[in-house]
Amino acid sequence: MFFLAQPDYSHAEPYFRDSFTFWVYNDIDREDRFLNELRLGVCLLAQRNYTEAKSRLISAYNGLKPREKSAIAANTADLGQVIARITQLREKAGQLINDASLAKLRGDPALQAIVFDLEFPADPFAP
Repeated sequence: MFFLAQPDYSHAEPYFRDSFTFWVYNDIDREDRFLNELRLGVCLLAQRNYTEAKSRLISAYNGLKPREKSAIAANTADLGQVIARITQLREKAGQLINDASLAKLRGDPALQAIVFDLEFPADPFAP
């Protein structure tokens, strides 16, 4: 979490990979598994590894979403849409999920530029 807060995404990535692997082997349906996958996805997104970031973010969303929300299909092409849905995830009490990775996704200017480019790829004024 320290490297994520810096933001030093390339150093944070291996820690989140290890933590994610731990949860997959020990309790695959635990919320911590999905939160670590979300954090890993944000690190990958920041490093512009879009293919793996998309699969991690889709998996995290599908694991954290409320039951009444529809899942995101694994073959979804629009990473911008995936990110938009992830940032709107809410806890059971109705509050937005308060995780450091989502705070970075919502507030890191470098990540915001990546998200903007993904949402508006044809915009010549995109950062």
